[in-house]
Amino acid sequence: FERKNPSFIADSKWVESMCRRSFLGRNRPVRAIYNLPDALFLAGGGGSSSRTEVSLHSQTLKPSSSQTFKLLFGCFGGLTNRFKGFPDLLKAFECLTPDERSRIELRIFGSKEIAASESAKCEKLGIAIVNLGIPTNEELYREYSAADLFAFPSVKETIGMTKVESLLCGTPVVAFDRTACAEGIIPGETGWVAPDGDCRSYAEGIRHYLTHPIDRATIAAKTAELFAPDRLVKEVLDVYNESMR
Repeated sequence: FERKNPSFIADSKWVESMCRRSFLGRNRPVRAIYNLPDALFLAGGGGSSSRTEVSLHSQTLKPSSSQTFKLLFGCFGGLTNRFKGFPDLLKAFECLTPDERSRIELRIFGSKEIAASESAKCEKLGIAIVNLGIPTNEELYREYSAADLFAFPSVKETIGMTKVESLLCGTPVVAFDRTACAEGIIPGETGWVAPDGDCRSYAEGIRHYLTHPIDRATIAAKTAELFAPDRLVKEVLDVYNESMR
C-alpha cells in the first residue's frame, strides 16, 4: 500500500476533507468528484409544467386545503432514522405561523409506513402528511417535479443524491450547512442553506418559498452544470491516468 501511493476519489468536498485527515488519506492524492445522478433526473429539464401530473398510490393521513404547498421529504429508514433530521424539521415547523403550517402538505418517501406517533407530531402542528412509500425512480421524478420545495434536514450525508435529484428536476432545496448536506446548493439561486442547527433560519427558508415564485428551468440548468456527466467522467479518468504513471 505504501509503495503504490494510491489516489482517492471522494464524492464530496466534505468527504475529501475527512479523507485528508485520515490515516490512509493523509499526504496522498485526494480529489472530490461528485457521483453521477441517474440519467432520468439528468434529462429532467425544468420540472413539471403541471402539479396535477403526480398520480402515485399514496396514503393521505390528513386532508389538505386547496392552496397546498407541497413539501417533499425523503427519509429512507423511516422518520426515526436520526441521520435524516426529522426532529430539526419539526422544530423548524414550530417557528412557522399556524397559517403557514396549514398550507403545507408534507409528502414523505422512503418507508412503507409512518409510525402513528411521528405523524401525530405533524398533525398537532396542523401539517398534512402524505406517505408515498418507496417509489420508483419514475414516480420520484414526478414527485420532485410537482413539489414546491424539497426538505433536506439531514444530519450527516456524504453528498445526498435525493437533494441533487430534486434540484435537477427544478425544485429548490432547503438544507443545513453540515457535513456535505449543503453541497450542490447555490444559496439564493437554487435553494436555502441554514447554519448548522439553526431551525429558525431553516423555517425562514421554508417561508421564503411559501411566498416567492421559483424558476425551475434555472435551478435545473445550474445543477446540471455541477453534475455534467462528461466532465465528471473525465475527472475520474484523469485521476486514474495520473495514478498509473
